[in-house]
Amino acid sequence: MSSSVEPADVVRLARECPVLIRAHRLAQWLAEEPRGVTPTEVLRPAEIPAAGAALGFAVPGKVRRAADIPELRRCWAVATATGLVKIAGGKATAGPALETWPGRADDAVLAGWLAGLRATSIVESESRSDHDVTVLLFALLDLLAGDHPPTDQALMMALHRATAHIDTYGGRYAGSLHGFDDLATQQPLGRLFAVLNDFGATTGDSSNPGITPLGRWVLADFWARLPQPIEASLPASDVLSRLAELHDPEQAWLDLDPWLENRSDDVAARELLAAAEKASASERMLAVYLVETWGESMLPVWEEMVDLPNIGTPARAVLALWDKIPPLAQAERTWMVVERAAAALPHPGPDEALTVVSAGSLDLDLDTRIALVRDSGHPDAEIVARELTEFVASGTPAAIDQVLQLKVTLTGWRPPIWRRVLLPATYHLADLHLVIQQLFGWGGDHLHVFTVGERHYADTFFGLDGAGDENAVRVRAAFGPKAKKLHYLYDFGAGWRHEAVLEKVLERQADRSYPTCVAFSGASPQEYPDEDVEGDDESTAPTSTPFDLAAVNRRLAQIGDSTDDEDSDEGEER
Repeated sequence: MSSSVEPADVVRLARECPVLIRAHRLAQWLAEEPRGVTPTEVLRPAEIPAAGAALGFAVPGKVRRAADIPELRRCWAVATATGLVKIAGGKATAGPALETWPGRADDAVLAGWLAGLRATSIVESESRSDHDVTVLLFALLDLLAGDHPPTDQALMMALHRATAHIDTYGGRYAGSLHGFDDLATQQPLGRLFAVLNDFGATTGDSSNPGITPLGRWVLADFWARLPQPIEASLPASDVLSRLAELHDPEQAWLDLDPWLENRSDDVAARELLAAAEKASASERMLAVYLVETWGESMLPVWEEMVDLPNIGTPARAVLALWDKIPPLAQAERTWMVVERAAAALPHPGPDEALTVVSAGSLDLDLDTRIALVRDSGHPDAEIVARELTEFVASGTPAAIDQVLQLKVTLTGWRPPIWRRVLLPATYHLADLHLVIQQLFGWGGDHLHVFTVGERHYADTFFGLDGAGDENAVRVRAAFGPKAKKLHYLYDFGAGWRHEAVLEKVLERQADRSYPTCVAFSGASPQEYPDEDVEGDDESTAPTSTPFDLAAVNRRLAQIGDSTDDEDSDEGEER
């Protein structure tokens, strides 16, 4: 790859990027008057003509949604990703970045340009996966940087090979290369090239592709940030910092293998926990997770750590789980809450940290929660308290104050069988599993799996291959900023398939019980129908049970009560 990229030229090209210029213009327009947004946080259809006029493009007579207009869709993604636009209270207005734009420092301009490119690429993809899009984006640029870049089908074949190679460094590639195809023109990767051309990173299309200085800078930046393989000689502190960048504990095990090869389990555990004593909260939690997976054989190692200032409390929490010591005292449980909140601040962010601190204590006001954080004795207590205070003051809607309106449909049945349910935005996929069981009257005796994009999540107790932990993914995060649909399969033999669609994000009402079913259609098919009763065809339930809304909501209320208790326990002890 030719790497002769002049920094001054790259910054100039980024400043002149048409998409960034339109995003800046969009922010200036919103600074004049905040505009309403939909529950999915895009401009309402009624605001689109005015936005088009402000940005200088024509708007068709009838527009169903902002996403149908590529110019608006892309500059909106850039504006929100760079902080030029912020969304709060159902309104979009100018964000803090507008005050320093476009006269920002060179590094800030490039960081904003890159954030906008990645956000726009994700919006244009089918998978909506940051990881999948990142792998594909840089694999494509790497191929174009060669002396003789492939074209058309040869380009697609080369991308298949390149993504597999890149992915050995950073995770498991799960996206489809065809997720960017332009169906109107039958052009492979047509939408991706449109984005990259719009940002000035490439020229042409898959039949005549080229790369610009900006594209070469992106490529160099990617290789510089790529996590390096974890070698056996690496200090445990560096091991933790590299693994924490992945945000994926399950992937961490795969990358850790070379480091573990010549170490016994107890030696590796001692090194990791000793390093965790001086590490960040996220790195410390990762170390605890890794050593916990070795089970009861590591109890002597945990006992060695109990008197250390930072790893000592997590060590005592593990020993208490094994009933080797009494349960943690309240002060220690509060310390663990702050530990989890501090670990959440860098990723996923302050909203998740607030959710952790608030678990099981929604009846407490914010000042009381902040005071508990400050009094915890945790080394990051002041940082957590400050970040939470600033987050709440920003007016950004918090997950603890929101509920999700989902429509869950049992697919393939006529007439349609569906349930509309409201559930807390803080719920995990594991909680949604319990809710769906009650909505359709299933007994819970069989395996289940969620499919989010091309990733799968299930109960880790059953060890389903390729499935992540459903207890580690919030329902809101599973839908993401653009993807509003996920799938749930219950009973792999019978194949009860469900589709859950996020319809709205609503304000949580203090006097209302959640989760709650608010509408329904169709009786519930019996999970175990009488053998002597047969249906007319596969799409008609042989026997069914009338849907009893009041009874279902009583059972859902029990789920809400038990989930609140579990959240409180998780926040305090884990």
